[in-house]
Amino acid sequence: KTTEAKSVLDRFVKYYPNDSVQEAMIAKLMDSARDRKDNQDVRLWMTLIGQGKYKVSSKFKNKLQELLTTMQMEDVQTELTKGSKRKALLGYLDLLKDSYSTDKSRVNAKYNLAALYYELGDIENSFKWSMEALNEMKSSDVVKFSASFVSISNFLFNSFEYQKSAQLSYTQLQKQCSTKTKTKNIIFKNGAFISLADGDVLLVEKYIALGRKCKVSRKIVDEVEYELMREYLARKDWAKYELFVNRNQDSLYVYNRVIDDLLNLVNIHKQFDNQDKVKKYQALISKLYYRSKKNKKVLSLRVLDFFAEIELIKIRKLVSKKNLVKFDTLEQFKKNYDLKFSYLQEIENNAQNVLRVGSGKGIVEIYKILYENYNLFANELETVEPIGLKKEFLPQFRKDLSEPIKASKLAAQTYKDEAVRAIKNNSILNQNNFYFQDGKYPVKYFNVDSVYMDRSGAY
Repeated sequence: KTTEAKSVLDRFVKYYPNDSVQEAMIAKLMDSARDRKDNQDVRLWMTLIGQGKYKVSSKFKNKLQELLTTMQMEDVQTELTKGSKRKALLGYLDLLKDSYSTDKSRVNAKYNLAALYYELGDIENSFKWSMEALNEMKSSDVVKFSASFVSISNFLFNSFEYQKSAQLSYTQLQKQCSTKTKTKNIIFKNGAFISLADGDVLLVEKYIALGRKCKVSRKIVDEVEYELMREYLARKDWAKYELFVNRNQDSLYVYNRVIDDLLNLVNIHKQFDNQDKVKKYQALISKLYYRSKKNKKVLSLRVLDFFAEIELIKIRKLVSKKNLVKFDTLEQFKKNYDLKFSYLQEIENNAQNVLRVGSGKGIVEIYKILYENYNLFANELETVEPIGLKKEFLPQFRKDLSEPIKASKLAAQTYKDEAVRAIKNNSILNQNNFYFQDGKYPVKYFNVDSVYMDRSGAY
């Protein structure tokens, strides 16, 4: 008999307006409304309390408000259980409009709206309510629902809404910044690379700063910073490019790849005759190269070719010196023979420095140099006629040279065989390959204005 009970309450309040017993009486009436799931009755009580008709504690007011919110949420959940997403959406929207809804229930409603709109494939609303929920949620709640926000971010990305996806991830990372969760790495990586793909370099820079602040994995942050650096290279933004090259050259994870970029900077500064910068970066290139080799880091073919060429230049100087030595007179022959041979041995010893670099181009080139120079030495010995040697002694002279001639030709052939073996075993693709293929494969490979084709030959 709720009507009679309310009448008793009203008579009691008339004579005892400040007595706290009325709070217990209202609570009983509230339980009745709760059993009937009569939200309007609960709302009426709150209105009357708000108007001052009944005197209750602030704690009781809050409890009453929570009760109304709970009942509203239960109604919405009931609709969801029935599969009525439209009614559930309207229920959450009504809850947000309700002035008596608690802050917690509002946040909960916004999150559920985001999830529902995501399930319905609504881009704008799933983004809108996700952002509102994130901005109002506690960090602990953001962590709790982290996977859902990542899914919504991926949905936005797959819908080509790159800016919305990146912005959502950035806000999520901000909210989770101080928490210890591995999901921070996923959120950071997704958002940063999406921003990079969208060409928003300023947002990527903000991501990097936030990532370091939030203690995202150093390896992942450095990887993003490296890719941002390459983007500035593509844009020919030399000032930014140089700035990030200098940042990345200290990275434990990408310093070996930065050597390529230091080579770029050397070439750029050479064009402007900035010799101080050229020397600085050349020194850094050597430092990072030897550090990479020591730590067995992967190096690009370009870097390997560059350092192989440094060693090859030294060897070519030796070749030039060797070629200046002539077999002019019989008196000079023995001395110059020993000198030429010593140069050959020095070239052979220094060849190991080229081979250690591991450059395919360098490997083939050094074998070519060794093959040519041993062959040339053999030919010189076969054809030499020193001034002062009498004709009748020439046959014996040739016979005396037969062993070194044979040894030189054998050495030349050995290096040719080594070259062919290295080309096959290491799949080396280089112009000098054809030098060792005896015309068997006349087709050459040129990577100029090339296009990709499938096996059928179609583009």
